[in-house]
Amino acid sequence: MSVAATANNFRYIGGGWFYSAYDPSIWERVGLAMGQAAEATLLDYQLGDLFSVCNAGDIRVHFQVMEPTHVSAVGTLAKSGEIEAAVMSNGYHLGLLHEGVLDPEDMFEADFNDHQWYIYMVRALTLLWACMMPGCLFWWFGSHGMPAKPFLAGTACLWTAIWAGTSWYAHGEEGGRDRLVCVVCRC
Repeated sequence: MSVAATANNFRYIGGGWFYSAYDPSIWERVGLAMGQAAEATLLDYQLGDLFSVCNAGDIRVHFQVMEPTHVSAVGTLAKSGEIEAAVMSNGYHLGLLHEGVLDPEDMFEADFNDHQWYIYMVRALTLLWACMMPGCLFWWFGSHGMPAKPFLAGTACLWTAIWAGTSWYAHGEEGGRDRLVCVVCRC
């Protein structure tokens, strides 16, 4: 049985549909009964209450199967014959599944290209932070008349440059870890 069936009570209802009925807690049921008693609808039943329908909180999910003719996988073969994610020496679980006949290098390249937008988003946000933070700090310290303005703003600029450089290094040049590119801000 799957995790969805055991942990979330999903069951197959046909035609690619899976259903998980919302199970309210005892306190939700007590609150509902008290609310119905207060508005005099506690014994108000209708014909639709006799049939299983989708209620608020229920989850229905539909899946369609698109069976490829060939798939390529990176993982380990379990004793049951299933392919599982491989556990690396650092504890990271690695498992890839791609349509078509691909060698592992092509699979890693395709997976990397799928996540390229995340790398560029982190870089853009890092640059935005590194450009805006020193100016905001100078404005805030200046408007509050703090005497330690240059020291605190300089420290903030240093931390911003360290954070930006670390972020850039983690994602590297074109996403690899081959070069350290650091953002320098003037304070």
